Amino acid sequence: MKKSISFASSLLVLLAGVSAADDMTMMVEQELDRLGYATGPVDGEETLETTIAISKFQAENNLDVTGEVSSDLVRSLMTAQPGGSSGAPAAAPAPAPAPAAAPDPA
Repeated sequence: MKKSISFASSLLVLLAGVSAADDMTMMVEQELDRLGYATGPVDGEETLETTIAISKFQAENNLDVTGEVSSDLVRSLMTAQPGGSSGAPAAAPAPAPAPAAAPDPA
């Protein structure tokens, strides 16, 4: 069974260049899942679903879209809030109703 490590510890590991790919991937999956991005199972495995979720987050947060875990991705995830400007986008507001037609004066 894989051991989960904290987000801050994972960041330090990534920034230090120490290899802990499975733990880092799991941490990224946990954060993306918290923000509403579908990663598939949170298991530390780099799957197609994980790559798509990472790519979507990167695109929506003005990061280079690589689909891969990077220090920029981790830093952005650290400050992201669900539904916030750096998290998953909020639902678009409903369009305003069309104005009623004026009565015909004839």
